[in-house]
Amino acid sequence: MPWRSFSSNSWKPENRALVVVVTALQLLLIVVVWLLAIVPAGLLALAAIAVKAIKGARAGPEA
Repeated sequence: MPWRSFSSNSWKPENRALVVVVTALQLLLIVVVWLLAIVPAGLLALAAIAVKAIKGARAGPEA
């Protein structure tokens, strides 16, 4: 059975609203994945800085 051509009369164009919604959902998914990767790393970095500052404050000035 031969493939139907895209220029065929029975070909229906995509629904623009659906394309916009799907594109927005894809962008949202990308943002969520990036945030899930970046936020924990940032929190770990802040925790490391806080621990270092607390240890430095306990040790006192070493001039």
